[in-house]
Amino acid sequence: MKELSLLILGLTLTAAIGNAQPAKRTSAWTYLNDKQYAKAIECINVAAKHESTIQDPKTWHFRAMIYHDIAINEDTAVQALANDALTESLESVKKSNEFDAKKKFKDKNNMILKDLALFFFNTGIDNYNAAVQLMRDDAEASNLNFTKALSRLDQYFESVKLMGLDSVYVIYELAKYNINYLDIYQYAGTAADQIGKKQRAKSLYNGLVEMKYDGSLAYINYADILVQEEDIDAALEIIDKGKANVSDPDRAKDLTIKELQIYQQAGKLDDLIAKLEKALTDDPKNINLAITLAESYFTISEKFADDKKVDEADQFREKAIETFNNSLSLLGEEDNELKFLINNKIGTIYFNKGVDIYNASLDLRDAEKEEEIKKVYMGYFEQAIPYLEKSMEIKPGDKTAIPLLINIYLRKGDMEKVTELTKLKNQ
Repeated sequence: MKELSLLILGLTLTAAIGNAQPAKRTSAWTYLNDKQYAKAIECINVAAKHESTIQDPKTWHFRAMIYHDIAINEDTAVQALANDALTESLESVKKSNEFDAKKKFKDKNNMILKDLALFFFNTGIDNYNAAVQLMRDDAEASNLNFTKALSRLDQYFESVKLMGLDSVYVIYELAKYNINYLDIYQYAGTAADQIGKKQRAKSLYNGLVEMKYDGSLAYINYADILVQEEDIDAALEIIDKGKANVSDPDRAKDLTIKELQIYQQAGKLDDLIAKLEKALTDDPKNINLAITLAESYFTISEKFADDKKVDEADQFREKAIETFNNSLSLLGEEDNELKFLINNKIGTIYFNKGVDIYNASLDLRDAEKEEEIKKVYMGYFEQAIPYLEKSMEIKPGDKTAIPLLINIYLRKGDMEKVTELTKLKNQ
């Protein structure tokens, strides 16, 4: 999962005090200008509870300003004056708007909201990045950070919504840093998805679908949720919409791969076969697609084998091997992990086919037929050897191929190789 860049913010806000106000509110403003934040908080919170000023929009506007300035202050001692100054500022803006029937403070409050929205975005992405870094090593801490990220990004959405048409200034500010404002819905959707809030994630993803979002991950994640809910047709419909909206060829290929995986998971083999053939023809050099196609062919092969349809199983197994081999030709020198996996996979496919034929021959009592069948299964074992040995060459520390090779060389009667491989196995 990719980490995201943070904005570098340096916005400042100004507000003018009009006529004289009740004492505590006036004192709060004076203390704010003098940067005496603790006293400013004390005074404004008294004003926010007093009957003469509790429903005055100016009281809450001042309170929003005070907590805003605390939130953006670089002094940790100042920041410590409030548990969550950003939230306090947002809630104060909402109160100010609630009591501001004549909208006298709308523009000033929107200035605060613009700044808050960008800070909510920044802190949300900070939490998001932390969550991504922790995903492999500490799932609990990762989920905690995803939870925090979603909370902050939801506050970003709330701030933007409160601004109305003035939200364009937030979008413009984000664009200066090459951030597409629609991507924020994707980040929030991912965070919600990661912490199990599937309905929230679906709502965010669905909004992106309706806005014809030009990014593949939202469609892929949305489809995954629908597959989990066993709504395969809806999942495929989302992928189709993604393919219509995503302009980048590589991201569009990701959608094609996901589509094939869904067909595979759903067991819709007839539909999948048609999709596979078209995908392979349209894009024969895409490594990810090639591997997915090969795995899909192999899955079909196993399905036919389970149904005792030997000819069909053999046909799709060979297609799988051919496609795996084609994918090897697409790999660069640096792609050792994929080379290892594919070589190991092909070798294992050949080995398992040989074993199946060998096991089927055990009950034979005809020496001539036994010899004939032996040539067949040994032929598969011979084809397995170079791939299994290549996988060991690429990744010497991996021992998964050793038991297979020992089995093959025992049947070949090559005890020297058996001894050599047994030593490697026991190292």
